[in-house]
Amino acid sequence: QGKSILALTDTPLLINKWKNFFVHLWQYHFYVWSQSGRMYINQLCKRSLGFLGYLSSMRINLSVVRTQMLEISFITDNA
Repeated sequence: QGKSILALTDTPLLINKWKNFFVHLWQYHFYVWSQSGRMYINQLCKRSLGFLGYLSSMRINLSVVRTQMLEISFITDNA
C-alpha cells in the first residue's frame, strides 16, 4: 500500500530524458532532506520514504503541479 514502481523499457535517450525530468521535478517542487543511518519503524511518518539506506522526508508544496513532456514540438510555415 502506498508504493509505486517506475519501469522503463525504451531507448536510452528517452530514459535519460525521463530521469532528468523526475530529478528536476523533485528538486524544484519539493523540499527534501535526507539523513543516513538506521530506520526505525516508529520514526516513520506517512510522508517518509526509505531508499538505499537513507530516510528521506519531504514537505509537499500545497499547489497543483501540472507537467507535460513534449517529444517533438515544432511550428511549420507553409507560406
